[in-house]
Amino acid sequence: MITKALIHVLPAHLSSNLLLRFELRLLATIARQLNRSKVLASDLYEEQFFKSLIEKFILEYRNINKVYIRQPDLNMIGKPNDFIKLLACLGIQSIGQATALQWIEEMKYKRLFPYDKYYGRLITEILALSGSKFGEYSELITELDEQFTSVKEFYL
Repeated sequence: MITKALIHVLPAHLSSNLLLRFELRLLATIARQLNRSKVLASDLYEEQFFKSLIEKFILEYRNINKVYIRQPDLNMIGKPNDFIKLLACLGIQSIGQATALQWIEEMKYKRLFPYDKYYGRLITEILALSGSKFGEYSELITELDEQFTSVKEFYL
């Protein structure tokens, strides 16, 4: 199997596995991004510098707004409004959070609402519904969270 972006050949033992690569790329003013006056090649050999990079890497991962796969849990529904929220969550899941946010941007461009604050409220509601817990977490996200936790425990 050949990766599309970089055109590298994957080893045969990895060809049937699901792979995820998460990179932290620091561009342009690296020193500013790392809150340092300057960054030298010798810094890469310092344990404290390496630990600060791992902390930044983990923080960036934690700040990713994850959209969880919904397996509806009907036991979490106590009121009719909870059911409506569950349907909204499933709708956002089916079209994708990015598509929903893009629709809001198109609505904003067309000036469908009289006040700009309505668009902000919609975005906040979409993000809240995307992260709400009306279902079970994806096993893959849970496993990835555990991997980041183990990296943090091992290196820091």
